[in-house]
Amino acid sequence: MSICSTFFDFLSVAQPERIHNQMLIWLLSPECEAITHTQKIQVFNRLSGLNAAADNDIIFIKQYNQSWRSFVNQDIVMRVGENVCVLDNRLRHPLHSDRLDDFQSVLESNNNKAVLHTVSFLTAQHHSFCYLTVCENPPMEAGWRVVRYADLLALLQSLLTAALPQHPHTIIVTEYLHTLTQFVSAAHLFLTEPECRCEAILLAEELYQNGEQDRYGALAPIRIPLRRAADYCVAQSFFPFLTKAAWFDVWSSLQAEYDTIQMLALQFGEFEPSYLYLTCGTLSLLDHDGAEEHEFQCIIRFDNTQVYVGISPPFAVSANAWWIPEPIYNWFDENIERFGYERVKRPPEQSAFLAMAHDLKAETGVHHSLLELPFDALRNIIRKEISRAKVVFAELLLVEGMR
Repeated sequence: MSICSTFFDFLSVAQPERIHNQMLIWLLSPECEAITHTQKIQVFNRLSGLNAAADNDIIFIKQYNQSWRSFVNQDIVMRVGENVCVLDNRLRHPLHSDRLDDFQSVLESNNNKAVLHTVSFLTAQHHSFCYLTVCENPPMEAGWRVVRYADLLALLQSLLTAALPQHPHTIIVTEYLHTLTQFVSAAHLFLTEPECRCEAILLAEELYQNGEQDRYGALAPIRIPLRRAADYCVAQSFFPFLTKAAWFDVWSSLQAEYDTIQMLALQFGEFEPSYLYLTCGTLSLLDHDGAEEHEFQCIIRFDNTQVYVGISPPFAVSANAWWIPEPIYNWFDENIERFGYERVKRPPEQSAFLAMAHDLKAETGVHHSLLELPFDALRNIIRKEISRAKVVFAELLLVEGMR
């Protein structure tokens, strides 16, 4: 796939979601002459899944209230007649599980400062919450309508065929569609071709080690020539999002086999592959002094080339190493070789993540991340590690001090 830096690629290092949002707002505004008003309503209806009539204007609901500050950069709220669409654009970060509640609590707020947009939203008869994404993965929360950038691209391409080719607005939209085409194609290659993922992972590792990022964690296309799909995935800061999407693709085919196991795909850095985090049940432990009981999850974590099997407090819960009693530490130390692991990862003082660890690099042939593997091969690795972890957890539950 041949890649080059477009005008919008140079802009997108500022913040890709905001650039795409503003482009969409301009495209649907009365000021844009690249497509007709009727075609703009078609775009609205395709995004929202609603059936707005073409004899109504598209009104963009502005943010008037401090409560909306977190929505300004990433979200569009628009109304056509009795139809309102809230569009959440997700290019670099997946949708968190309570995002819909966040929207609704603000929209239904009684705060007088919010009355302009609240009344405009609540008086409409039909509402839609649209999740615009490059990947197939659904949002974590029900109630969202998923629209892929590939669908938006196809619609805009079909509408632009009747546009005046030399009109300045048509030229701008054509360049934007070229950007979308590269973006959608690069993401598709990353998720379907191991070679593309390997190239992107290697490039991200090199950039991470060399510190080649600005203070916002972004890389300007002028500093990284865009010649391959892998370059595009990394240079536009989509890499963490795409690695998460890859884990979702891998796990979606396994979920039916393990209906009691829940997954998360998590990340810490702009140029680090995300990791797969599986929870396989809960248990309770009396702390080091036997004074207080704490809940832990049985977890399996695939992180770069490592697999970790152990216990951890529920995600995002602050914990301390003394939550884990000494007999549990001893049990992990005594049993790593018997279960086929290489070492014990002990928690620092401000953590309670204790696990047996094993490097899968030699077994799999990968260099930096398990995502270098074809997905079918990776699924087989996960199946094998889940089977081994189940034996560990079964015996761990028999250790004195467990509840």
